[in-house]
Amino acid sequence: MRSWLGVCVVLAACGPAVGTDDSASGGQSSSTSEPPGTSAAEVTSVGDAASGDGSSSSFGGTPVICGDGVVDEGEACDDGNTVNADGCSAACETRGSIRWVESLPSGFAIGLSAREGRVAAGLQQYTGGLDPATVLVGFESSGAFIGEYTDEGGFSDRDIAREPIALLPDGRVALGYAVLGARGGPVQRHFGVLDFDEGIVGSYLDEELTGAEFFGTTYNPQGTLVLRADRNVREPILVLQQFDDTAALIESFPLDLSADEYRPLPRGAVPERTAPMGLVFTVTPFGGIDLHTSLLAPSWYSTPIADAGGRGAVASFSDELGLRLWTGSELILFDGQDHQAESQPLSFDGELLWADADGLVVGREETIVLYDPLGVEQASTSLSIPDGPAMRAQFVRPDPVGGGVFVLADAGIPPDPTTAEPAVLLYVVR
Repeated sequence: MRSWLGVCVVLAACGPAVGTDDSASGGQSSSTSEPPGTSAAEVTSVGDAASGDGSSSSFGGTPVICGDGVVDEGEACDDGNTVNADGCSAACETRGSIRWVESLPSGFAIGLSAREGRVAAGLQQYTGGLDPATVLVGFESSGAFIGEYTDEGGFSDRDIAREPIALLPDGRVALGYAVLGARGGPVQRHFGVLDFDEGIVGSYLDEELTGAEFFGTTYNPQGTLVLRADRNVREPILVLQQFDDTAALIESFPLDLSADEYRPLPRGAVPERTAPMGLVFTVTPFGGIDLHTSLLAPSWYSTPIADAGGRGAVASFSDELGLRLWTGSELILFDGQDHQAESQPLSFDGELLWADADGLVVGREETIVLYDPLGVEQASTSLSIPDGPAMRAQFVRPDPVGGGVFVLADAGIPPDPTTAEPAVLLYVVR
């Protein structure tokens, strides 16, 4: 069931497909059992793509050295260095090629988080009677399987719980969504922490929170941050909650903003920052974009940033190095103190899924398109599957360790939620 999906995606990509660690083999069970994906042994291997260290292979007794400026047999490119994310990787793969691909349990994508060479993907499923379940899967950047866990009752629809997972530095996963009881019974959990080896190791339930809507979960050195609102009250207010690594609530910070009028960004409403502060982006009732800042204290400071080009297009992208806001027509960069530094008008066809110092990643129908930092198109990678459903990229996260990006793609939300469609996780070279 897995092999045809993975191999077809690889063969459709621009550039060579490069295999990695063959420890990722098939399976469908949860926790630390066998991985639910295409074995790397099923993907054509060229050199040592996973190492990223320019190590050599031998063809006919002649050493092949990546980074010597000579395109040898088995190398797709060689630009004379072992620098990643410059169009020719440290393993001599071309930009846009797929290093590995894993077919995931059926479902639609709800979130992706990457950190220090690891990635966690989240999928939403429904069983008979529309009982929800959220599936979490973890991999190393080499493609090696970490684990899988099915969170029975997990309700993480793309609107009810946006981007609800955050990978923590210790490899555990913060879960910012509600878990319902059997047959849609009372909420059992509003926040949790998952260890792929041990299962759920921390759980939080707010007895007073009834109709929770979640707008983003992100890691902060002082604790995981979750932005939410209570939908079962007359005037739902945005509240930022801070949790420790055991899922215990540290504090709640009301923004005193109406969740109906000040809508958090569809992507990146709560940027990840290394400083102990909370940032929240909202689209105002008048079509502007506001930045709300707090040093995790009761008071908030709000400032207008830009006009929104469209509520569906706006997004923010953050990593350890920077913060970028996409307004739908321009990309605004912020300095290390989160002050607006410069803006860059951009125009392209598709949805911006990621932006950082290495460039842009855009989803365009059944492809992803890589741009350089100036907005010049560099390469595209097809996600098409012969005789299969149309696959679209839903979430992208960078991997500074290997110089590529993780891409979580699915076949969309099916009209009948109990009919789950395929989903895949890919590693694409930058």
